[in-house]
Amino acid sequence: MLPVSHRGARYRRDPRRRFRSERRGVLPSVDHDRHGHRPRGGAPARNARRASRERVRRFPVLEEKITLKGITVFGYYGVSPMEREIGQKLELDVEFHHDFTKACVTDALEDTVNYERAYAKVMETVEGNRFNLLETLADAICRALIEQFPAVRSVRTTVRKLTLPFPNAMSHVEVVVERTSRES
Repeated sequence: MLPVSHRGARYRRDPRRRFRSERRGVLPSVDHDRHGHRPRGGAPARNARRASRERVRRFPVLEEKITLKGITVFGYYGVSPMEREIGQKLELDVEFHHDFTKACVTDALEDTVNYERAYAKVMETVEGNRFNLLETLADAICRALIEQFPAVRSVRTTVRKLTLPFPNAMSHVEVVVERTSRES
């Protein structure tokens, strides 16, 4: 009889021994089960896409968004003549609410929001216009982004005025505007 320390030793897996799927040259992945077998039926690529779609569907989506945070711009905004003459620094946050299910499956930039283009559109809107109110600026940014990205459900823009024209005991003033796409 074997000593207690060696019982069942022949049933333990040798760590140097490779999995069956690795021996065949196929690394275990999402498209294979835990034994290294591919799912049956159809071409592997089609099954991989279907399996990926099913994984995305299986988990409930609570919220999907892309946020551009802390965009710092300089502009001539405000009601007082001093603000419009000297200019001031503003900080922007832009939030896109969008269904990213297709982008998760295809891994393609066309199926999501290209935030480089979104940033360029924000800068174009900020630098190309002068507004009295921060609310008008935030609304113009939302509308320009919805026009450029019609597939998004909504755009939420936050504008922070960091320097205020009066003595204050606060760090900044913030305006939040959210617009929904007509197609959603």
